[in-house]
Amino acid sequence: EAIKLIENHRYDLILMDLQMPIMDGITATEIIRKRWDNNIPIIAMTADVLSGIKDEVIRVGMNDYIAKPFETKKLFTVLKKWLKPDNIEKIEAQFSKTKRQSLGLPDIKHLKVDTGVARLNGNIEAYIKLIKRFRKNNQNTSEEILNLIEKHEYFECQKILHTLKGVSGNISADGLFEATIKLESAVKNINTRLIKIILPEFIREFNQVLAAIEYYEKQETKNNERLQTEKTIKPGNIEEDLGLINKNLKDLREILKNNNIRSISLMKELINGVFSPELKNELIKVNCKIEDYEFEESLELLNNFVKKYLK
Repeated sequence: EAIKLIENHRYDLILMDLQMPIMDGITATEIIRKRWDNNIPIIAMTADVLSGIKDEVIRVGMNDYIAKPFETKKLFTVLKKWLKPDNIEKIEAQFSKTKRQSLGLPDIKHLKVDTGVARLNGNIEAYIKLIKRFRKNNQNTSEEILNLIEKHEYFECQKILHTLKGVSGNISADGLFEATIKLESAVKNINTRLIKIILPEFIREFNQVLAAIEYYEKQETKNNERLQTEKTIKPGNIEEDLGLINKNLKDLREILKNNNIRSISLMKELINGVFSPELKNELIKVNCKIEDYEFEESLELLNNFVKKYLK
């Protein structure tokens, strides 16, 4: 997919993940450098901190390297080396609009929330979405890892652990992050004795993080329900609501066409701007797709919404 995108678009810089499911970042970079005579900067991104990785990525034609998890400042340091000043200014201007909050960080066991939020440039909402997605996507991960170890399918197991290592680092689940590093190393070296020793610690850390996020979500739901009952809800009028949100609908459609994450905040404004239960429910369906970064599907749902209500 990355190769196809480069064929049809002009990019100022490429952030290349080394661990991709179909074609790894090393292979993709080699193809890009051989197929096109270009000077586009390619920055390697990986959770693999082993020595020699940086030399390898430079050898195949990448320009620089950044280890995951990374904080925004570290990313900007690398970007400033390879992007033109005017492009950096545009990016910094976009980041400066990000909502920052120094108070009100949720207290979630086994997560360093302040560090995780800092990695996202102070965006608390983005962090909360990230940990919720982590729990949703990893309901069966520990069971899958145990099954793969039992079947001696160590290569597949290592791939899952490598992904989990990067994501747990991004959400600042430090205990899980460290346990995953140890288990990945043991699995990579097929050290069965060490795997048996490390596995209980990994499972404990993994289950603690999932349980903590689940508890936070339940408390959040209770608080939202309480606030909803305390609020006086204005009776919904579809025609009136559509008149109020019409401009934002047009803006959102254009943003979704460009796969822009700004659609997340704009979608929230739209939902909060309507009182009609019918419209709200329809927009919530669109929002679910946006929050999963399924921009094409969300655009299709939004277009159907417009056809249905704005004929």
